[in-house]
Amino acid sequence: MLPEQKLLEWTRGRIFTDPIGEVTEVRKVLAYLPDDIWRYKLRYAWSSFRHLYVAKLAELRGETLSARLLINRMVEQAVQLVFLYNKRYRPGTYKWMSRDLGQISPVVNEHVKQFEGILMESSITSS
Repeated sequence: MLPEQKLLEWTRGRIFTDPIGEVTEVRKVLAYLPDDIWRYKLRYAWSSFRHLYVAKLAELRGETLSARLLINRMVEQAVQLVFLYNKRYRPGTYKWMSRDLGQISPVVNEHVKQFEGILMESSITSS
């Protein structure tokens, strides 16, 4: 039930003093999600893509705002999948999302450009 942002805060950054190793031990335990929770989150993130056809239908019917909101949600889930597959905690604020994505790998940087392109696409039906 802990937000990933809190786990990120507890596992990142320098430890200036840990004479008996308590903090280091807690960080090892919290390094990443247990496998069963990780798999559950993967399944949930993938499930949002079942609504892809709804975005196209919404735009065809003139419901552009609804279509855009659905596309934005799917891009957000794709970003979540990148973090999940790389076993990294996702920042809780959008402020650091691009920076943390960029630190994963050069391949992920290409995906970031694709995500931006999807969000900037003028028409959902053309993509």
